[in-house]
Amino acid sequence: MSKISNYGKMLLEHRGKWVALSHDESRVIAAGKNLSEAMKKAKKTEEKEPIYVMVSEKVGNFSY
Repeated sequence: MSKISNYGKMLLEHRGKWVALSHDESRVIAAGKNLSEAMKKAKKTEEKEPIYVMVSEKVGNFSY
């Protein structure tokens, strides 16, 4: 399975939420109903350079 396929499946369970991804975008390290909540949770992890993404409610849509 390609990285793109894994990426979509990884984000699918977080529809309508902000997520923090690991710096290599291989895993979700935190999620929250807003960016502030996701950032607060991500700071409690060992990840030093998280990438924040808002996952749309609609399947297949997300934005950085």
